[in-house]
This record gives sequence, C-alpha cells and structure tokens, in this order.
Amino acid sequence: MTGLLWPRLGLNVFAERRRLFEALRTGEELAPLVRRMATGSFLCALAYGAVLGVQIGGWQVFSSPVKLPLILLGTSVLCLGSLYVLLALAGFRLRWLQVAGLVLCAVTASSLAMAALLPVAAFWTFTAQNDRHLATLTHSAAFFIAGALGARFGLEAATEVLGPEKSARLMVAWMLLYGLVAQQMAWLFRPHFHPTDTFMRPVDSGGSALDSLAKILLQWLP
Repeated sequence: MTGLLWPRLGLNVFAERRRLFEALRTGEELAPLVRRMATGSFLCALAYGAVLGVQIGGWQVFSSPVKLPLILLGTSVLCLGSLYVLLALAGFRLRWLQVAGLVLCAVTASSLAMAALLPVAAFWTFTAQNDRHLATLTHSAAFFIAGALGARFGLEAATEVLGPEKSARLMVAWMLLYGLVAQQMAWLFRPHFHPTDTFMRPVDSGGSALDSLAKILLQWLP
C-alpha cells in the first residue's frame, strides 16, 4: 500500500474503508495510518471547539478548542488498554498499534460526524443564545449522534478485522465503557455551552455527567 493513501485515510475513513480494514488486518504501514487518523480526529474536534468557543465568548474562545480534542483523544488513551486486554482474553493476538487503529476507527468516524453536524448545531444555538439549556441539549444531541455513527463504524471495522463471532459483543462492551468515560470527561472539564473562566470542574464537587443531563431534561418535562 503506497504512502499516497494515508493523507486521504486520515480524514475520509468512510470512503476508504476497504483499504483501511485491509491495512488493519495486515499491519502494513500501520503507524502512518494511526497518525493520520489521530490527526484527523484532532482537527475535527479542534474545529468544533473553536466555533463553539467563538459563539459563546469569554475564556471559552481559548479553552473550548483545547477541551474537545482533550476529551475525545484523552478518552481514547484511557480506554485503549481495556480494549487490548479484552481482545487478549478473547484470544485475539493484536499488537498495540492494531488495537489503536480499531479505537481510532470509531473515534475518527465520530469526529468527522461532529464536524459535519457543526454548522447545524451552531446555527441552532446561535438563534437561541439566551437559552443555555437548549444549547446544552442541542450540542449533546450532536455529540450523541456522532458517537452513534462512530460506534457503528467501529463495530464494522472490528467485524472485518476480527471476524463476526466475538467482535460484536467485545466492541459493544468496550464502546459502552468509552461512552461513559467520555461523558464524565466532558462533565469534568465543565460544560462548553456558557461563558466561564474555569477550565476544569473541581473533582470533589460531586455529581456526574448523567446526573446533570437528567436534571436538565426534568426541567423540560411538563
């Protein structure tokens, strides 16, 4: 596989999926693949954070472009070891780079979907600037949709690379773990939907991402 493929793979995993899966199976030029996908994920998250920060204003202009890539890729780093162990216990003998490639399949697909949803989410929240709860729910919905698309693509990649027998259950279990960690990471680094000069929520402040979202939803119920 030629090196000319990699610049396209980093930002277009959907169109190049067959070549991508083959690279993950064989391990050929795997390090460039991982770098390209990580770069693509970082750039998409950076773009979403930048637009969101400009829209909200204040210190979010500077902190939001840092927070979203940190949450997206930081969660990947935290959860990489768990997927490696799960695959090893199931009998798969994959190298760390192959596991990282599987992780980045889901992450890159999610980040591309975030970038695609950004214009709609930004327009919707811009036209309702005085409703912080609406902004929170809108962007949370965009993140949920992006996560669902990423999970679907990650499951497809796992099925192609590992086979259909055990990969589905393993990847679904790991993706649930990833989603919970990502939600808590997003809550820890404070919501990105209103001006604040605090970069990170105090660890001893109590609560969780699910608790905060449930309170918002309850306020909207009649």
